[in-house]
Amino acid sequence: VARRLRMRRAHAHAALAWEFGRQPNANHGPMMRLLAVVAFASGAQLCPPCFHLQNSEHGNRTRRSLRWLHVPKTGSTFQNSIFHWACPGLPYRAGYGPGATPIRFAKLYDGSHLNRTLCDRDVDQTLPGHKPMKADRVDDTVAMFRRPAQRVLSAFRDRKHADGFQERDKAANWRDLNASGYARHPGIAGCTTRMLLGAKCAHIHQKSEETARATTEAARG
Repeated sequence: VARRLRMRRAHAHAALAWEFGRQPNANHGPMMRLLAVVAFASGAQLCPPCFHLQNSEHGNRTRRSLRWLHVPKTGSTFQNSIFHWACPGLPYRAGYGPGATPIRFAKLYDGSHLNRTLCDRDVDQTLPGHKPMKADRVDDTVAMFRRPAQRVLSAFRDRKHADGFQERDKAANWRDLNASGYARHPGIAGCTTRMLLGAKCAHIHQKSEETARATTEAARG
């Protein structure tokens, strides 16, 4: 078991280095301060483990609020852990996803704060959607990451998920792209890095002849 855990940790570090190393940036220090929960899932159910914060200490209570950096296709059920941390009064299995008693966490807000009958902490309003990192919230941001190749494949299977794209950013035969063409399409790879640096997941930095050629090549699959 220990050997498997060591191997998984090594693969995790390699995958993160691959994803974060796709683009040079000057924010390496703040990025590494991100309070991150790294998980590599391939469809595994995250519940009921996501409810295990419901105990006497109820997790780390030194912080007053958290912000969720939700990279697309990296575990929507992670919100269960976050809101159960903030809201000790929630029923044990209230949440989202397999094994949960359905609840809409967005309904817990009274204005900009969580309902104080159930909650004694706050979660920044990032539901619904995939809001990128904010520079002034690095130290209280939590996130879940996933192997880049698995994340891209999952996004492809989810109707070519491309949060941040507009229609003009897509190749002419976007609907016909296979997984390889989707992964090579400009603006798709590097989603996690872009979001950590404050941009949308799917984003084409500039239109140029080189970008146009790459888009055409991606369209060919």
